Amino acid sequence: MSIINKVQIFLMVGIFIYSSIGCNESIVESESNENLIFNGSFEINNQPSLEGWFGNQQLAELINQGAPNGGNWSLQLTSDWAPTTGFVYSSISNVYAGDIVELTAYVRGSGQFGGGIISLVSGQNIWSGRNKSISMSDTVWSQISVTDTLELNANDTLWVVLSSPHTEILLLKGLFDLVKLEKH
Repeated sequence: MSIINKVQIFLMVGIFIYSSIGCNESIVESESNENLIFNGSFEINNQPSLEGWFGNQQLAELINQGAPNGGNWSLQLTSDWAPTTGFVYSSISNVYAGDIVELTAYVRGSGQFGGGIISLVSGQNIWSGRNKSISMSDTVWSQISVTDTLELNANDTLWVVLSSPHTEILLLKGLFDLVKLEKH
């Protein structure tokens, strides 16, 4: 076999391998980054709304101070004690054990000691489930996030929980906007 034949075979094998890799990349579809939370901006048709969220409505107020690149409205939660009842939650469907999810939200404190907490809670209920959370107390809108690989048993639910900080002295307030939960 001549050197030219060997080079031709080498080139054909290389082109075949390269094209196979290219084909595989074009066939694989990336998972969409769809928001699994209904009404993460706390407004529907430019009107304030808590639709899709549950909790203590007396400590949840919709105010006309949206995050940058958000809408017009945000959720303000006020703490009342430790543990606070100033929280809202939303149950999430179409998630399964082993899914990797990321919860993001824009949060800011309202006043010097305010802030907020975002949490992923999985289990039988929001009080005794597995909890992964992050808090923020800056007075400037900041995006925070928490990522988790879900551990869900039969009859477990995933909840997104937004909460004001815990307190025993002052009423603390936190603002929330552009809440998003995505599968990765």
